[in-house]
Formats: sequence, structure tokens, C-alpha cells
Amino acid sequence: MRPGSTLSLAVLLLGLTLAPALGAATIVWSGAGDGTTWSQGANWVGGVAPTAADEASFDGTSATAPTTVTGLTNTLQRITVNSGASANLNLTLVMTGNVTLVGTGGASLFLGAGDAVTFQSDSATVRTMEIQADVDSSGGAGTSYTFADTITLNPATNTVSLVVRDQSALNVQGLLDVDTDTNLQVNNTTGTSVVSLNDIDLGDYLMPDDTGGSPVVTVAGDIVYSADASAWDDDNISGTFTVNLNGSLVDFNNHENLEFDFDQSRVVVGGTLVLQDVATITTWSAPPRFDYLTVNAAASLTFPDGLPTSPSIFVNNDLIVNGTLNFGDNDFVTYGSVVTVGAGGSLAASASPGTFVVQGNVLFTGTFTMPLDFYCWQDSLVALGSDVTFAGTVTVNNCDFGADQDGATTTSMATLRFNGNFAVTTTGRLDVGEGNHYFGADIDLSAADDRVIGPSTSNTDPTVHLTGAAQAIDFSAGGSLLHRHLRGSHHQYDPVRPDDPGRRHEPRGFHAGHGLDRRNRRADRSRRWQLPGRGHADHGQRRHGHRRVHRLAGQQRQRQRSFRLHDFPCRGRHRRDQHGRQPARGWRHHREQCGPGSEGRVQRRAPHHRRGRDHP
Repeated sequence: MRPGSTLSLAVLLLGLTLAPALGAATIVWSGAGDGTTWSQGANWVGGVAPTAADEASFDGTSATAPTTVTGLTNTLQRITVNSGASANLNLTLVMTGNVTLVGTGGASLFLGAGDAVTFQSDSATVRTMEIQADVDSSGGAGTSYTFADTITLNPATNTVSLVVRDQSALNVQGLLDVDTDTNLQVNNTTGTSVVSLNDIDLGDYLMPDDTGGSPVVTVAGDIVYSADASAWDDDNISGTFTVNLNGSLVDFNNHENLEFDFDQSRVVVGGTLVLQDVATITTWSAPPRFDYLTVNAAASLTFPDGLPTSPSIFVNNDLIVNGTLNFGDNDFVTYGSVVTVGAGGSLAASASPGTFVVQGNVLFTGTFTMPLDFYCWQDSLVALGSDVTFAGTVTVNNCDFGADQDGATTTSMATLRFNGNFAVTTTGRLDVGEGNHYFGADIDLSAADDRVIGPSTSNTDPTVHLTGAAQAIDFSAGGSLLHRHLRGSHHQYDPVRPDDPGRRHEPRGFHAGHGLDRRNRRADRSRRWQLPGRGHADHGQRRHGHRRVHRLAGQQRQRQRSFRLHDFPCRGRHRRDQHGRQPARGWRHHREQCGPGSEGRVQRRAPHHRRGRDHP
């Protein structure tokens, strides 16, 4: 080392150490100059306007409280608006150029209780306010930050917190540009805190966080994803956090590993929101998912075709649709409490719909069509008075699915319409409850378990209608009909008809345990299973036990509906009359012909019998 170099280095280090300290200062607004120009030294205590290393402070001590200050530009450490004991400040700062608030050692922007600040441009030129540290306040009524319509809020360097304390407001009228991890912390404990955002550019994580109460955040504009692994992620939510999505677009821009995650939030869609640009996405960090999802009247939410199938879109709790919800061709899972479609609401899907999966107990309420295939994992019901059409296939697995009941006679029955094939697995059951059931396609009850559960005591009798032109009903692997709540007295069966040798049994009375009663409705040609009970007009027909069975149209004839419900050991062995027909016969005749015990599994009657009507 050359002589003198040690001293020179020491001087240099001392200068580097002292420079920030000597240059850093809090410059207080005095308004002693023209009272409006930022760059005029006379308007600041000490006669010098703040520089890049300074904090600009408006503390309300000036002779005339400022309302508008023009010419804000360049870089500052921070801006503080804190009137303290003085009258509250409502200050507009007009930017003539881009502004960067570094926030070294503290917040970039701080507001005192009751104070308000608005940042706006002096022209149509978009100005950029880059926030590199927290935006915070003391909170309280009247406290608000407003970034006007031509301003970009741009957290660019560090992790940033936008803190909206109790009773205060954050209003971003321009673009919120998220270029680094950004926490949106909202407290709404004792009063209303308001957060209004417009367009959002997600280049990183925006993470809503509630610090108390029931915050509400409204997004009025578009949400655009501008980088891989960017996200709206609300994993820090613990209370009731509501997000109003009132814009028209969420553009994923085909980025990978994205999150559109509201699984801790209540989302209310108030606009015509369309999600788009997902064609080449192969992996989600978190797909579109919600805690509660509501689509308001005249609003809509449309999912694009081709979202990755795993994981699927889901909603944890209530799904309420008063506008239009379009699933596209995607699978959708609900774990929740109710699926409600209002009078003006509708569900839609693409030409090749996905599957609606019920993973939690769900009550379906309203009159609507479920356009997706339906797969049930948990006990679910259609509410009384509702009319739900299942357009695709329905599979009932590991659950009871069917019509609700209220324990009393009512005329407000549920209606379930199955336009596609209906099937239950070995762990599924159809619960007919208080419902009108219409089956338009094949019914698969072939699994070896009890398949159908009837209504409880005092409920209105349900009905089952077969409305398809050609339908197959399969009990081939030992499936059965079982009413777990016994009532009524209908245990009558029609044995096999001689002119249809392929037919096994046509059980009658889908009631008090074991029957199935089909009637030929000649007016509309529909085939109807009537779950008999009080007040039915066809008791006279059932009395003799010889009602004819309507054949199926086409090649699928009655012999294909093999009801393997009961084992009648002497079926088909009754004598015929001179015309080759079997005489009328019922329960008593069957016992006489085949002997006691030949009724198979049905060997008990309900406590009361109505002779001459249901039993001989």
C-alpha cells in the first residue's frame, strides 16, 4: 500500500458514513411562499425544498393549511401528512412527473388520524408513483389515501404493505401495479373501512390480510396477470373478508403457476366478469376457488374452456347465482351448504361440460338446470319447492341423494328431473323424500346394497316417473329397494305375465319397505312409479293385483328391466285360462299357489291394513 493511502481510505469511509446522516432531514411545509408550489424553497421551513434523502412533512403548523400543492416530482424518502392536534388536513398533491417514495427506515407514506391525501396528475399524461415501502396511517374516521385515475401505484423493490386501518380508506382510481409481494391489510373493527381498486396488474403476489372486523374490497376494473407465479392469494384471511369483483375481465395471459385464490373470502360478482387466456396453461398453483361465491342479478361469471383439471375450481360454502354462472367445460367442486339459483339466475356450460362434484352436504334450492354431469360424494338434497333438472349423467356415490322432507304433509314437494343416465354405486342411495322424480334415461341400481330410501312418517308421498322412450332399469347384481322408515300397508305384487316370459317381477307399492308401483298414463304415455299412501285414486285398481304393465318403446322391452328384488321360487308356474292368460291374482293367491313364505323377503305387513283396497 502506498504511503498516505490509509488516511485517504479513512477519510473516504467517514464521508460515506456521514453523508446520509448529514443529508437526511424532515422538511416541514410552512406555506410562507406562494403557499402552493412544491419546489419553492420559501414554502418550507429552512427555505429549501425536500430532496431525495428527505422526508416531506405536512403537520398543520403552517399559518394557512394547504389544500393543493403543485409540482411534486422526483424521489423522496417519504411523505407524511399528520396534522396532530391541528385541524385535519385534506391535501391534494399534483404530480408533474414521476415520483418514487423509497421509505428507507419506515413507511413511504403515512397519514395521521383524520387526515386525507390525494395524488393526481397535472395532465392526461400517466404519472407513476412508486411505493417501495409501506403505506400506513393512524386510522380513524376521515383518514384516506386516494390515487387518482392517471396514477400508477407501483410497489417495485421490497415487500410492501398497504395498510388500511380502522375507519380509513384506500382508493386507487388508476392502476395498481403489483411488482413485488404486497400485503393488503384491512382493519374494520369499529367502523367501516373502504378499499376501492380499479385495474390491477399482478406481476407478483397480492395478499389480502384482515386485521379485524369484516373488511370489504371492491375491484372495479380488470385483473391482468403479467408474470408467471403471480397471484391473488388470500391465505392470510381469518375473518369475514368480502371482495366485490365488478370488472369485466381477468386475463391470465397463459402464464404458469398462477393463483386466483379466494378460498378464505366471500366473492360477490357484480359485473360481467370473463376469465380468459388459459389455452397453454398446464399448471396452477391455485385454480379459481372461493369460500363463498355470489353472482348478483344482471351480473355474470364465465370460466374459459380448458382450465387444468387438477386441481378443479371449487367453492367451500354457499354458491348463490342470481345472474349467470358459466362453467365452460370445467369440473367444479362444492364442499358447501347450499347451491341457490334465484328466479333470474341461470347456470350454463360449454357443449362438452365437465362434472359438478358435491364433496360436502349441499341443499339445492331454486328452479334451474344443472348443465354439468353430477357426482355426489356427500349427502345432498333438493329443497322443498325447488325444481332442479340434471342435464347430464348423475352418479350417487357414498351418500344419500334425493328430495328433502319436512316431517309433515305438504304440497310444496321438490322436483328432480334426470335427463341423463342415473346410477348409484355400492355406497350410494336414492332418497326419494318428498319429491317428484322424473327419469328420462337409464337407471342403474345394480350395485349390491340397499338403493332407495322412502319418506319418513307424515311426509307427503313421493312419485317416480319414467319419461324416456326406451329405458333400462338394472338391479342385476342384487340391488334392492328399501324403505327405512316404515309406514303405510302396501305390500302387493304382480307376478310374471305369461305373454312376457323374459319379465321377472313387477313389484308394486314402493312403500313401507319393498314395492314398486308402475302405472300406464295413456294421456302422456309416461310411465310412473307411484309411491302409494293416503288419498290415492287408484286403490281400486291395485285391489285385484292384475294391472297390466306398459311395454317400453323400441327394442328395449320390459324384459330388460330385470327387478331382482325378491326371490319368488314358484314364479311362472301358475295355471292359465283357456285363452292362455293367467287369472287375476294378488298377495293371497300367491300364497295359495306357492305356499307360505314364498313372498321372499317381504314377509311382514304394516300395523294397519285397509282390506278391500290394498290387501285381499
